[in-house]
Amino acid sequence: MAAPGAPRWRPPVAPPGGYYDPHAALAAGLAVPVVFAAGARGVGALLTPGAGDADVAPGAAADVPLWLAAALLDRNMARLRALPSLFGEPARRALAADGAAACLRGTHFYAAAAAVSALPGAPDLRPLAAHALRARYAPLLARCLDDPGAARAAAGRAARSAADKASADPRRLLSEEEATLFAAGAAAVADAADWRAQARRRGGGAVALRKRART
Repeated sequence: MAAPGAPRWRPPVAPPGGYYDPHAALAAGLAVPVVFAAGARGVGALLTPGAGDADVAPGAAADVPLWLAAALLDRNMARLRALPSLFGEPARRALAADGAAACLRGTHFYAAAAAVSALPGAPDLRPLAAHALRARYAPLLARCLDDPGAARAAAGRAARSAADKASADPRRLLSEEEATLFAAGAAAVADAADWRAQARRRGGGAVALRKRART
């Protein structure tokens, strides 16, 4: 446990989208629907496990990791069949209607949006990501920091449905990137609270010294 007043340890932060950015690395595993333009021999069990074939036939559809989809599309070995469900029409409508209420929990939404936008034939999802950040940052992250923990816990216990629980604790809605922002904000709030407590203690000690000096 750190000594009182000692600075809290902070994990190093990698540049967004950089080689060491964990969000970008994990987003590369997002499943992307593609159609193979040419066949692939000996990898049917890996790429199309439900088909039961050793080879992938031309025109076969499969969901492949984002990193593999990028390589296949760049080489004209496949074409994009549809957007990942994370960016499908229902998800886009939900974000457009009420971005702060959309559940992105467990996703690397922003890193994936940038990576999918770079795929040949994919629409530019960066405006959607920018809209999501604008719509969600203030109402969700600020509320996570401002709501008293006890009140939030009581509301969570009283919640009857998953939607009610998410409303009671907005941390349930955050993407992995948003959760990282929240953790940084929570640490800053805790540091500020520590500083205020130390200032009060120092002020109280100074007052006591002045009182003793007068007597």
